[in-house]
Amino acid sequence: MNVEAFRENLELMSYSGFKLKELEADLIENSLIILQSSNKLQNIFFFGRIETTSEENSYYYIAFGYTCDIFKDQKFFYSLNGFEWVMMPEMKPKLLPITLQSRSLLTGDPINVEHVCMMPTFIADTENVFRACPKKPKKLKEEDRLACIVHLLMTESAIMPRSLLYRQVTRCISYNPSFAGLNRMEANEMKNFQLFRYPKNNRNYNLSKHDDFNYQTDFFDTIDDLVPRNCFSFQIKDRDICLIRALHWPGMIFVHKLNTKYQGFFYFGNGRKNLDLLFMT
Repeated sequence: MNVEAFRENLELMSYSGFKLKELEADLIENSLIILQSSNKLQNIFFFGRIETTSEENSYYYIAFGYTCDIFKDQKFFYSLNGFEWVMMPEMKPKLLPITLQSRSLLTGDPINVEHVCMMPTFIADTENVFRACPKKPKKLKEEDRLACIVHLLMTESAIMPRSLLYRQVTRCISYNPSFAGLNRMEANEMKNFQLFRYPKNNRNYNLSKHDDFNYQTDFFDTIDDLVPRNCFSFQIKDRDICLIRALHWPGMIFVHKLNTKYQGFFYFGNGRKNLDLLFMT
């Protein structure tokens, strides 16, 4: 949620069933404006909050911003109280599988080290009998785990409407000033919702999904290609509010007021991926 339209986005958030307290919202809004100024960020966004088991620090509040290119120059921050922000460490790819194996809740202590039990490997012996070979537990610092969780949320379930972002002639990706929102007919098609990340699919394949494609806005991956295909639930509420929930990351929600520029995604959850989705559908 862009802080520039923080109050409008908070109103949209209420349609999802989540809400920030008035004092909590004021603290976050004011502190993020200060954070944006001190880090010379072009835009800053409130990403959401992740639950912890701590009574004193009940949540990790997450925010991110950028200086020029919205993807290349991203900086992530976290806070335990909503007004003192710390820059999040860079995500380490080797820790992603360890993070997915961890099923415990975050403790609210960034320096806490967890020992994660990994899945065993199975090796066939001379009689073709498969035996499990247990692996040693892996150490995982909570601050690094938090960075991995946010990375997975951003790359797998963060959504934006078509034409929200565009690529300039300098190849810098930024907000489209002429974006006016999707209409009700467009909102009923999954191909009009893109993933908020660098595309992984072939550019020509993404462009071919639209008869009226635009080279500068339609090269992003769309959510209809994600596996499993039913990992999002769609709902259009009264007053033309489009609500999309990520079923593989419960608590990750995209909301858009149709025919307006107001849109955003946020996460209110415990930081655990729903690995049982394929068995539930």
